[in-house]
Amino acid sequence: MKSTCLIILCAALLLVSGAGVANSDVLYDNLNTPGFTDGPSLAINENGDGPLGASFSTGAGKFALTDVQVAFYTYYSVSWSYGPVDLYSSVNVTQSNGTFPAPGSFLCNLGFFDELTSEGPDSWDFPLTTPYVLDANTRYWVVAQDTAHHSSGSECWDYSTTMTATGVAGEFNMADGWISPNSTAAYQMQISGLPLGLPLVPEPATIFFFGGGLIGLIAYRFRFKQV
Repeated sequence: MKSTCLIILCAALLLVSGAGVANSDVLYDNLNTPGFTDGPSLAINENGDGPLGASFSTGAGKFALTDVQVAFYTYYSVSWSYGPVDLYSSVNVTQSNGTFPAPGSFLCNLGFFDELTSEGPDSWDFPLTTPYVLDANTRYWVVAQDTAHHSSGSECWDYSTTMTATGVAGEFNMADGWISPNSTAAYQMQISGLPLGLPLVPEPATIFFFGGGLIGLIAYRFRFKQV
């Protein structure tokens, strides 16, 4: 009996030690969904709708943010612009149609966009040299501002009407100081990194492999006792 219990305990330990973490490394991603590209959607510059912002949220564990990608769109063929893309905390604000989350305190600079010189989509990738650790179950904002603008057109943050993309539902966007839920449109971006401090979740293949081994060990022990 003691030998059987020992076998079961060892197999259980193998199951836990061999468990993988089945958690996504992407919090938000509608970068490659169909976007609005037939005119000036929402201009980043202060003479248009800017600054612009898009929210995203973390899950049950802390998250090391390592990369942010955004999709901008230049309307008209001659355009030049420069400005930061930053990470902000979230605070609740009250506007005429209710209370909504909005960009709060500045947390870190993600990078800068510049020289959007050709008409059409223009994606920007901002890899972080040092990962920024995000708290669990917390909302954050990516905010784009145009600090040097010279253009005959408009630099825009492209948006998508696909609401089923990862992390889009339940989030918010900002334009011209006004907060709106992602109910019909959301700015296109991708938020990726590494989950931290999450409990280990056994992957199906690991469970099958070690579960089968456990059954085999028990069967062998039972047969040994019958001989």
